[in-house]
Amino acid sequence: MKLVPIKGGQPTAPHAEAEPAAPVPGRTTISISPEKQQTIGLRTAVVGKQKLGQTIRTTATFEHDETKLAKIAPRFAGWVRDLKVNFTGQHVQKGEPLLTVYSPELFAAENEYLLAYRRLAQPKSSVSDLGFASPQRLVESARRRLSLWQIGDEEISALEKRGVPKDELLIRSPVSGHVISKTAVEGKAFTAGETLFEIGALTPLWVRTSVTESDMPLIRLGQKARVILPYLGNKTYESKVTFLYPHLEAQTRRAEVRLEVDNPNHELRPQMWANVEIEASFGEVLAAPASAVIDTGERYVAFVLREDDHLEPREVKIGAKTDDWWEVKGGLKEGEKVVTRALFLVDSESQLKAAIAGMGGGHQHDAVASKPPSEELLDVLAQYTKIQTALAGDTLAGVADAAQAIAKLVTSNPTKTLPAALAPQAVALADAKDIAAARERFKPFSVSLIQHLDHEKVQTGRYYGAYCDMAKAAWLQADKNVRNPYFGKEMLVCGEIRKAY
Repeated sequence: MKLVPIKGGQPTAPHAEAEPAAPVPGRTTISISPEKQQTIGLRTAVVGKQKLGQTIRTTATFEHDETKLAKIAPRFAGWVRDLKVNFTGQHVQKGEPLLTVYSPELFAAENEYLLAYRRLAQPKSSVSDLGFASPQRLVESARRRLSLWQIGDEEISALEKRGVPKDELLIRSPVSGHVISKTAVEGKAFTAGETLFEIGALTPLWVRTSVTESDMPLIRLGQKARVILPYLGNKTYESKVTFLYPHLEAQTRRAEVRLEVDNPNHELRPQMWANVEIEASFGEVLAAPASAVIDTGERYVAFVLREDDHLEPREVKIGAKTDDWWEVKGGLKEGEKVVTRALFLVDSESQLKAAIAGMGGGHQHDAVASKPPSEELLDVLAQYTKIQTALAGDTLAGVADAAQAIAKLVTSNPTKTLPAALAPQAVALADAKDIAAARERFKPFSVSLIQHLDHEKVQTGRYYGAYCDMAKAAWLQADKNVRNPYFGKEMLVCGEIRKAY
């Protein structure tokens, strides 16, 4: 199959009414007839509006609803006399007795209230005005003290009727739930504010989960969600997002999200785990199939099939991604056809033609705007030469080590002056099991490096670009004597030097 690069004077597609797209670095437009499209299995899809959504899957644990937790912590010191609830986990109803306590402080406060209350009941004439606080103010002060100690109006009314302070107080549960923790034992002395019981409700329960940093923009309050229990036959509870925590876990780079489920039968327990599926909707957006977009590491590229059977590379600005679609924010228009199958064949040919075109520009032109290579680039070229020399000699010796060294140089490059695409290509080359696979993977690897030299207008004074028409492939080498890495000793000198770098 011969794919022909578009020349500057050829017409554009009849439907291309808008401004021409900006060229994609390292790629060029190619032509392909309908017959050849069928031969290589090329398929296209139309860019159009789609209602996109994504299911975010994660795991979660159940927790108590913090708004329905209650702590029994008397605001006075005393002793536990009689326990009504004896063990952790016991279910209690709101108003159910928990324990009785004795407190000299409470006894004194009740006695003080009764004295003030009786004084208020005396005739005004019998109360001498000696500058003391009024009886009403004394009663209010004593009553307020009891209220601050969480002595309710019913207990105070009973105290007024009884007329004498009690040496013990019955404490009741303020909520329905079960005992989460208990430190109270009969005879135990406690200080003011010490927690004796903690009680939590089992319905509703919070479902606490986390999502990746990249998924956070997709989460919204009120989104529908499903809580699935695989250990109960995938029983599912319908839920929704009720809260987004405002912090991010630094080590895991995950953000916490809270759901809520009703648990009327108390089937669920705190600290049980579950699978969670959150439905994120993006609405109706311009979209292209995921199989039509190539991630080069530096940009996203798609190929548009024009009406004149030319394949035009486009740099695409993408948004949200689902399993099958990319949201398109720029670079493609509604109604355009994009390649979805045989895409990598088309992309490789486009890169190769662009690299060859770059070699044909002439040495003099490149020398005018040339610049010296960086130390990192020279290190990469040195390792590259080891690979080229080995393949030309029909051996894999040293290829994997050199390729891994290049991958390390690219990923650790602090100035980011090396093309990111080299790293995965070098890793793939290092993993080649035989020389045929290594030579095939050496082709796109060489194209990426040549494109970088052309784009940056690098002049090393020691490297040359060569091309073999039979292999339809280019490479770099350290001298002018052609040594073909794609055929080796079989056709070692097949090819020609096209450019000096």
